[in-house]
Amino acid sequence: MTTRVKLSSKNQIVIPHAIREEYHIKPGQELLVNADEHGIYLMPDPKDWVSYMQGSGKKLWQKLGGGEMQIKKLRKEWDEQD
Repeated sequence: MTTRVKLSSKNQIVIPHAIREEYHIKPGQELLVNADEHGIYLMPDPKDWVSYMQGSGKKLWQKLGGGEMQIKKLRKEWDEQD
């Protein structure tokens, strides 16, 4: 989701309501700000990184056919090497 926000005279921005809800951002919550050559990124500062990252590759893994498909693919490659 991309939206336009305006920097106030106090150098503040308002995070749109839809984004706050989607990422469960609450008043007073700390956020991480990352800047690199591509831009500025803002994300919630998770209290527990393991829980936060859990399941983050699920859609990609499903797109690749899941674990069984990958195991079959590797076994086939190994069989071809023999």
